[in-house]
Amino acid sequence: MKPSTEALPDKRAVRRQLRAARDALSPEQRRACVQQANVHLTRWARWSTVKVVGSYLPHESEFDPTALTQGARARGTRVACPRVIDKTLRFHDWQEGDAVEATIGGVLQPTDASGIIDAKEIDLFLTPLLGCGEDGARLGYGGGFYDRYLNKIDAQDRSIELQCFDFHVEELKNKDFIKQFPLGLNLEEFETEYPILKYSLIGSILTKRYRNDADLDINVLFDVPEDKREDERLRLSKKYLASSNPDNIQGKLIPGTKHPINYYFITDEETYDDQNKKADAVFDIKDQSFVKRPEDFDFNPNLY
Repeated sequence: MKPSTEALPDKRAVRRQLRAARDALSPEQRRACVQQANVHLTRWARWSTVKVVGSYLPHESEFDPTALTQGARARGTRVACPRVIDKTLRFHDWQEGDAVEATIGGVLQPTDASGIIDAKEIDLFLTPLLGCGEDGARLGYGGGFYDRYLNKIDAQDRSIELQCFDFHVEELKNKDFIKQFPLGLNLEEFETEYPILKYSLIGSILTKRYRNDADLDINVLFDVPEDKREDERLRLSKKYLASSNPDNIQGKLIPGTKHPINYYFITDEETYDDQNKKADAVFDIKDQSFVKRPEDFDFNPNLY
């Protein structure tokens, strides 16, 4: 599946393309995929140490993880499957033959009677998806359920490993490095509100003039109708970033570092460009290029 989530020219079109390609797979191709996945996992040392795996009940043409979870359960691994609660997920203990019920779009899920498994107990997640880019970034269905769920797991407890951001300016040219940026965990959820036109990393973090706990500041430009821009900016900021919201995502640390991520929501391009002009440096994450390069300087650690 070649379409990458790096450029994201039209995620809806990419989703349609990937779904059609997946639907067209023959039974023989599906069996080959299962066999290939099983070989890949069994050769991975970590797979044999997993005590609890988060899986899912496949829907329509989704990859069927049953053979993988059967093998895991045979060696004593517990299997958990997701259940939709409003706009969030909750994982429940599940075994073949347990009662299920239908949720959004006819997707099957465990019933409320099955035992709940805390997210921190899950060592590894097998997640449904439509595809992924060559960078490994997952492209889901656009509802943001897994984004919200995984964002609530403390960084030190995550089984998903992400690259961190202690880098020199020149390292930003290495796309494989920056593609792992954790913003990808929230983009799909943000796009359920409005299309995202641009998003950039700004400030002194790009100049290496920072402490090891410095903030990563991200400007996000939404495509909002002109007559709604200010009202929607306030609403989105209150929904996702306000400290009064216990589920806010502002200030969460990049896994394995002390760097918090701060988002700034912008709904008009003039303000977005003006904020970029004021920043020490600007790196366009979507286009993988500098909008504004940092000035040369002599780094003095004694200042920090």
